[in-house]
Amino acid sequence: GDYCLELFDDIAPVTVTNFLSYVDAGYYDNIIFHRSAPGFILQSGGFTINDDIALTEVTNNGSIVNEYQLSNTRGTIAMAKLSGDPDSASNQWFINLADNSANLDNQNEGFTVFGRVIGNGMAIIDSTSNLTRYNFGGVLTETPTINYDGGETINKENFVFIDKAQKLIEDKETATFQSNYLIAVVDAGVL
Repeated sequence: GDYCLELFDDIAPVTVTNFLSYVDAGYYDNIIFHRSAPGFILQSGGFTINDDIALTEVTNNGSIVNEYQLSNTRGTIAMAKLSGDPDSASNQWFINLADNSANLDNQNEGFTVFGRVIGNGMAIIDSTSNLTRYNFGGVLTETPTINYDGGETINKENFVFIDKAQKLIEDKETATFQSNYLIAVVDAGVL
């Protein structure tokens, strides 16, 4: 289904600008959710998939400064980063499936929350996080799948991916947290 992300450009301007640069370049079209940790996070932004099941790393535009200010509570979106390097966020991001503030707000100088899932989007995210996960090796050790039985044949349709990410401009006065942007994630997880 479709869902929207509200971005907090007034709180994390560098992070939002970075995220939107990936959206505008089309780098987040056909990205998969490569990590699902139920009750914790659902992660994406790192890999695209094509019809031949070839995974390609999303172009990394370089690291950005950590802008931690808001807690990692359920439904918020935050940047993934390398352990021990607070300023290493680049293209990967995650959605908090629970209140992770006790953990993520206190390690690696906090994980930058730069938006949240709005509307009924968390119902879609929760459904995705409850899918069967498989270990395909490497960074794909907790990959959510759709109708995959663990056999040798896997198709693009077995992965949960974002078909198209697009930017919607929102009036500052009506958007929560006075955000300028809403991101519409189109046909995530459904072909």
